[in-house]
Amino acid sequence: MTEELRRRAWTRLLSAVPPERRRWAIVALVGWWLSPLTAWNDAFTNIPISIAAAYVLRALGAPVELKVTAVVVYLLTNVLGLAMLAAGLGKLSWAELGPLSRRGLLRLAARTVVYAFLVALVIWSIERMLAGLDGV
Repeated sequence: MTEELRRRAWTRLLSAVPPERRRWAIVALVGWWLSPLTAWNDAFTNIPISIAAAYVLRALGAPVELKVTAVVVYLLTNVLGLAMLAAGLGKLSWAELGPLSRRGLLRLAARTVVYAFLVALVIWSIERMLAGLDGV
C-alpha cells in the first residue's frame, strides 16, 4: 500500500466520525490499546508501564514491593483500558452527545469493579493451582 493510499484510508476513517465525537474515538482507541482485548498490549504497553511505575514509585521513596506493585499497576492498566473503551464507544454510539450522566458513570464504575473482581478471582485461582503443582 502506498503512502497516498494509507493517507486516504485514514482520512476516510476520520471523516466517518463526526468532529464533535472524535475525542471519544481517541478515548476508545487508547482504551482498546490498554485493554486485554488486544493480543500485543501486554508486551508493548501494560507490562512496561507497570514495571516503570513500580520503579518510579520506589525511586520517589514509596516503600513498595516491586513485584506486587507491578502486578497491581498491570491490572489497573487493563481495567482502565476497558473503562476507557466502554466510555469511548458508548459516547460514539449515543444519539445525543453530552456529559456522562451520573447514572451512566455509576454503571461504568460498577462494570469496572465487577471486571476487576473477576480478574482478581482468576489470578487467585491460577496462583492456587500453581501452588498445588509445587509438590508434584
